[in-house]
Amino acid sequence: MKIFRSQEVNQWLSKVYLVSISISHKFFDRFRSEARGAYVKLQKIEKLDKFVEKFERGQSHFARASSSQRGDVPGWVLVVLMTTGLVTGIWTVAQPRLSSILKNSLDNMNSIR
Repeated sequence: MKIFRSQEVNQWLSKVYLVSISISHKFFDRFRSEARGAYVKLQKIEKLDKFVEKFERGQSHFARASSSQRGDVPGWVLVVLMTTGLVTGIWTVAQPRLSSILKNSLDNMNSIR
């Protein structure tokens, strides 16, 4: 049986302590990095949940708004009729001049050949 001196025991204990601290630091560093990664993932999931929630609210709002409006058919009919009336009125007044401009331009194109 070997008898240990206190100096040898102290050296051995200090080595064990340093090894245990090294192992615990490695474990703690790994745990901290995994915890940090999990926290970042959790933040991303929370942001995605908020985005999905906003999207669903917007979608339901759009569905309510689109189902409540029937459209403004009389307004569109009025716009089409007024545009047709304006084009017809301008065409009747300007038809002789427009016809002569078109005839002159076509005659000039034929003379280029």
